Amino acid sequence: MAEFDIQAYKNAKINVVVDIIKTKNEVMDGDVAGAIESAVDLIEDMLDSALEGVKDKNEADRALKNLGKKSLGFMFKGSIFAIDNIFGQLNLSDTKPNDTGSSIEGIDKDDDKNLYRVVDKNELVYFFKNATGFVVDAAIGVFGGVAGKVSSLFFSAKDMFVKNHLIEINYFDKKTDILKEKKFVVYNAGDYESILSSNWSKINSYMNDSNIDRVILARDKNDAEIVFYKNYDKDNTSYLNTFEFRSYDGEKGSLIPFLKRIDYPNDSKEELHVVFGKGDAHKVLVNYFGNFGNNASRVLDDVDYSGKIQEKIMIKEAAKYALKNLKGYVLADHKHETEYDNIKFYSDRHLNTRKEFLKMSLLKEMGERDYTNANSPYYLDTKSNKMVGKSTANSGGLFEINRDANIFVSGNYTLDQSIRYGNKVDINVFGYSNNDSINIKSSNNVYVEGGLGSDTITTGSGNDTIYTNADIKDKFDEEKENTTNTVNAGDGNNTINGSKAKDIVTTGKDNDTIVTKAG
Repeated sequence: MAEFDIQAYKNAKINVVVDIIKTKNEVMDGDVAGAIESAVDLIEDMLDSALEGVKDKNEADRALKNLGKKSLGFMFKGSIFAIDNIFGQLNLSDTKPNDTGSSIEGIDKDDDKNLYRVVDKNELVYFFKNATGFVVDAAIGVFGGVAGKVSSLFFSAKDMFVKNHLIEINYFDKKTDILKEKKFVVYNAGDYESILSSNWSKINSYMNDSNIDRVILARDKNDAEIVFYKNYDKDNTSYLNTFEFRSYDGEKGSLIPFLKRIDYPNDSKEELHVVFGKGDAHKVLVNYFGNFGNNASRVLDDVDYSGKIQEKIMIKEAAKYALKNLKGYVLADHKHETEYDNIKFYSDRHLNTRKEFLKMSLLKEMGERDYTNANSPYYLDTKSNKMVGKSTANSGGLFEINRDANIFVSGNYTLDQSIRYGNKVDINVFGYSNNDSINIKSSNNVYVEGGLGSDTITTGSGNDTIYTNADIKDKFDEEKENTTNTVNAGDGNNTINGSKAKDIVTTGKDNDTIVTKAG
C-alpha cells in the first residue's frame, strides 16, 4: 500500500479554494496573488492543526468532518464574498457592501469615487454574517487602515452579542487618506435612547471632528436610518448641521435622544436643521431639550429680546411659542403665538414659574426625571392638559397633592373636589388674556393672577392673594375700562389687588386688604 501523502491531500483542499479566489480577481484591487497567499497561509494553519497524526485519507476525511464547516471571508473595496465549508462541498456567497448614508451611496463601481471604505478588522464578523448568512472563521482583505497590503485574520464572535454593540465603517479620502465619513451599525440594537446613552461620547466626537463631513447611524440591517451632515446640500442650498431622519420613530424615539445631547443652536454654533424622510430641511430656531433640558433656562432671555436683528426676532417668536405651548424645540415654520409678546405684562412670579414648568415638562418628556410620586412638584396647563407631578390616593379615597400646585388657566377652571391639597401646600394660579373663570374653594392659601380679560375669581377660606390682572407696574397694566373683573374671596385674611379695569370685590369675614387702581 502506498504511503499516505498528507501534503498532496492538503494541496488538493487548498487548490479548490484558490481556483475560486482567482475568479474574483476583478474585485480584489488587482492583488489576487496577495489574497491567494493569505488564504493559503490561513488554510494551511487550519489543516495542520486538524490533520496532525492522521495515517490515511479516511482518517483525514473524518478529521475534517469532525472539524465542522469552516468559512473564509473576503472583504475588498469592491465587494464582500465568502466561501462556506472550505473542507467539504464549497458554497460561494457574495454581495455588495451596504454604503447607504455615505456619499458613495448609489454610485456604480465603474464611476469615480472620492472615498474608499475601510471596516474595523475586529468587527468584520458582523458584516459577513449579515451579508452572507453565516459567520466566517477567518477573513482576507484590505482593512484596519489605509489601502495597501492584503492581510488576514481569525475571528471571534463572542463579543458580537453585546447590546448596542457598535460596528464601525470608515470612509477615507482617496487622495489624502483623511477620514471623511463615519458609519456606525449598531448590532443587537435597542432604541436610540439606549444606543446613545451607551455610545454618545464616541459618536459625538466624530460629529465634532472638523475633518468629518457626515456621520451615519443604522441598526442591525446596516441601512442608514439617521445621517448627520456638516453641510446638507439640496436644490443648490447648503444647510449647516443637519440631521436627516430617513427612518423616523417619532419625536421620543428618534429626535429627542439627539436634541437633548447637543447644545446648539446657540451663539457659537448657531444653526441646526432636521430633515424627515425625503422632505425639506427645516431650521431649528430653539432647542430647549439641549444639555438635557438646561437650555430651557435661556427661554426668558430669548423672549425678552427687543432689538431689530432679524435672526434674534425669529428666536424670540420661537421662544414665545415654546413657553406657551411647553415645546422643547421649535422649527422656523411654527405657528404664531400672541402670548408673551411683551414680558413686562407678566409678573416675575408668572414667568419664573412657567419657565420651571417648561424645564420640568421637558425633563419628564426626555425620561430624565420621575415626577410620578406625591412629593413631586405639581404643574398643570388647562389648555393643553399637560401636567407634571401626580396626585396620590390617601386613606380617605381622596387624591392628595403634597407639594405646591402651579396651575395655568385658559378659560374655565374649577378645583376638582376629589382632590385635597396637603396642609402646607400653596396653590398658585395664573391666567392669560382670556375671559377666565377660576373657582378654587380650598382652605389652603391661594395666589391668583387673573391676567387680561374679564375674569371671575372665587376662592375659599385660606389667606388668599389675588391680582385681577398681575403683579406688575401700573404702566404695564393694559386692562381696559370696559373690562370687568369679579372677585369672590372667602373667609381669611385676603389681599385683593385691583387693575385699571372695573373690579367688583366681595369678601367674607376676617381682615381683608383691597388695593384699587383706576378701575
